[in-house]
Amino acid sequence: MQTQHHPLKSATVGTSRSLTSLHYSNGKPGPKVYIQAGLHADENPGMLVLHYLRPLLQAAEDAGQIRGEIVVVPFANPIGLNQTLAMQFHGRFEFGNGQNFNRNYRDLAAMVTPLLEGKLGADADSNVAKIRAAMRSVMAKEKAVNELDSMRLTLQTLACDADIMLDLHCDSEAILHLYIHSDQQEEGAELARYLGSAVTMHAPASNGQPFDESASGPWAALREAFPDAAIPMACFASTVEYRGQKDVSTELATDDAERIFTYLRAQGAVDTGSLPVRPELPREVKDLAATDVIRAPISGIVEYHREPGEMVREGDALVSLIDPLTNDKHTLVSGVDGLFYARNRIRFAHSDMELTFVSGDKVVRSGYLLSAR
Repeated sequence: MQTQHHPLKSATVGTSRSLTSLHYSNGKPGPKVYIQAGLHADENPGMLVLHYLRPLLQAAEDAGQIRGEIVVVPFANPIGLNQTLAMQFHGRFEFGNGQNFNRNYRDLAAMVTPLLEGKLGADADSNVAKIRAAMRSVMAKEKAVNELDSMRLTLQTLACDADIMLDLHCDSEAILHLYIHSDQQEEGAELARYLGSAVTMHAPASNGQPFDESASGPWAALREAFPDAAIPMACFASTVEYRGQKDVSTELATDDAERIFTYLRAQGAVDTGSLPVRPELPREVKDLAATDVIRAPISGIVEYHREPGEMVREGDALVSLIDPLTNDKHTLVSGVDGLFYARNRIRFAHSDMELTFVSGDKVVRSGYLLSAR
C-alpha cells in the first residue's frame, strides 16, 4: 500500500492541512476504485467502515489479489474535522462561507468538451481513454483559490478517472440507503444487493453538483454533447448513506466493510479465485423525485410516530409538532405509499425544517432534490 499526502492551500499564515490517500495495487490490469468517507465531517459511520476495510484490502494486496487500483481516502474533510463551536461539532458546512462541503464540484464535462472536439468516434474503449486523459489534464491545470476549493480540487482529481466511486456518508436517523445516477440503475441495483440497501434512489441530476455526480455526471453530459460517438457511463458513482449519525459500532462497521469487500470481488477489483454468491435485491431502485419529504409548517416539539425502515401508506401519521405554549398538536401524514427511510434527529423543529423522508413510486418533486444546499 502506498500512502500519498496532498497539502491543501493554507487558509491563513501559520496554518496547514493535508489530505491522505491510500493506494492498493499489485500492478495487474483492472478497474480503478475510489472510496472516501467523512466528506461531511460529522458523519462518522463510513470512516469506521474504512477502518475495517483497510486490513481486508491490505491482506488482498499482500496475497497479490488486487486488480487495477483501489484508492481509499480515510477522511475526506480535514477542514470540517476541526470545526467545533460551543462544544458542538459542525462538519456539514464550511464556517468561512457557509458552503456545503458536498456541493459545487467542478463541471468536468464542460471543461473537457473543447479538448475532445473531433477526437471521438465509434471505439468506446478508445473514447474512454481519451476522455480520462483530458480529465486528468484539465484537473492538473486547475488552481485552487482557497482552502475549501483546494480540498474539493484534490478529491475530484483523485476520483476523476475512476471506474467505481463510492462516497460514504450517513443521514441524521435512517436505514442504509444509496443515491445513484438515473443512467446507472442496473449498476446501482448491484451495489444495493451486496451492501443490503433497501432504499436506492436515482436522479439524472440533483442540481447541487455533489461529489458523486461530479464523477458520474460528466459521462452522461458528454454522451449528449457527442451523440455520434460511443461513450459509455464509464464511472459508476454512488453516495452511500450508512444509516444515522449515531450508528457507529464495531458490529455494523465490520459487516459493512466485508460487504464492500465482497462487492469489490464481484466487480473484479479483488480476485480471490472465485466470485461471491450474488445476493437478492432488497428492493427495486426508485426515482429520487418520488421521495416524499415532510417539512415543518410550524415550529414545535417533534414527536415521531413511525420508525425508519417501516413501510407506510399515504395518510399514515408520521410526526407531530407540539406548540409548548398553546399545547396544540399538529400531526403530519405521509403523502405517498412507500418506505420510511430517514428522519431528522433534532427534536425541536423550526418552521420549514425537513422532518421525514419516504421513498415511494409516484413522482412528487422536481428541481432541487438534495436535502441541504
